[in-house]
Amino acid sequence: MARQDHTRTADPPRAVTAPLTVKLHVADPSLPRAELAALAKEAHETICPYSHATRGNVDVQIDVKGG
Repeated sequence: MARQDHTRTADPPRAVTAPLTVKLHVADPSLPRAELAALAKEAHETICPYSHATRGNVDVQIDVKGG
C-alpha cells in the first residue's frame, strides 16, 4: 500500500488595511447631554440589533448633542 504524507501550513494572517468605523450622531435638545449619552450608550450596548451583529468587529463612537 502506498503511503502519502501531507503537510498543510496555515495561511499568514491578512493585514487589515481599512478597518470599519461607525460614528453615531445623537441629538435631542430636550434632554440634558449626560442623560442622552447614557440612553445612547444603553441602546448601543443592549438594544440595537446592528450593534449586536457587529460587536467586536466595528469600532463605534457615539457623538452626543443634548440640551
